[in-house]
Amino acid sequence: MGGDPEMGVARSGGNNPATRNNANQSTGADGGVALTNMYLWQPQAGAFYGRCADGNFDNSVIGHEYTHAITNRMIGGGTTGLSGAHGGSMGESWSDLVSTERLIETGAVPDGVDPWVVGPYVTDNNERGIRNSWSLARTAPGMDRLRHGAMPHHVKQLHAVARRLLPWGSRPTPGAAASLRRTGEGT
Repeated sequence: MGGDPEMGVARSGGNNPATRNNANQSTGADGGVALTNMYLWQPQAGAFYGRCADGNFDNSVIGHEYTHAITNRMIGGGTTGLSGAHGGSMGESWSDLVSTERLIETGAVPDGVDPWVVGPYVTDNNERGIRNSWSLARTAPGMDRLRHGAMPHHVKQLHAVARRLLPWGSRPTPGAAASLRRTGEGT
């Protein structure tokens, strides 16, 4: 982000129960302030049955949101970011991959947690979390969602499927994507 400031808001909307169970990143144009909001998490009838948690303590969620800041600036030329259903979906998929892979590479995946899970702490689910960025059995993709205007978080699973077809086999080894980025292979 070239020295541009990143403002992080901890417990964003903490006094408003309608703003729970989320995190987001607003990148903005080069030269401007990027903004990350980390929310509180609590059970919500019919939607989410996790524990009460603070998103500021889930490194996979923090890494996911910060990856949006990086990729939106890199891909959009510093002004437009990723846009459209496929652009947003690719951004979601990349953010999951970079976040989980960074935790694997640094040895920061908590004991007992599937290393490809995003949000194990906030959801209190070590196998599925918010999404399991590699297990298609735990997060099913669907092209029908794209045709019906689905949000990028749902359609991003299509991009996860495409990642599975890359040359490293059925599940990448830690560092595989970083190695491909360095050598330029697999693009």
